[in-house]
Amino acid sequence: MASGWQRKVASGGHWDERDAAAALKAWRASRRSLAGFCRQHGLHAQRLAWWRDRLAAPSTGPGLAPVTVTSALISSVDDIVAVRLVLGAATIEVLDPTRVSPEWISSVATLLQSSGAR
Repeated sequence: MASGWQRKVASGGHWDERDAAAALKAWRASRRSLAGFCRQHGLHAQRLAWWRDRLAAPSTGPGLAPVTVTSALISSVDDIVAVRLVLGAATIEVLDPTRVSPEWISSVATLLQSSGAR
């Protein structure tokens, strides 16, 4: 009898964390290479590797991280709102903040800050 993740592979369904965790557990128990396990189960190795990395990554909470904004500008011209955040030597400009999430802006700012953009 096929498990939930195997049925979803066969039907082309999307996995949730529970499916991925079960597939990863089965892979580890098989003691096969990732590629060999995926071939055996008709699964793309990239899918399992992505879930392995995602579930191994520590949770960063709601997507917010401390950053130091040295200056910020919000301007409105002809009902177009733009946001500019200056993080030391790096600048993030968002011409239409309604098209990106605050979490995305936070993650970009965090990456810039952690990469040494000061």
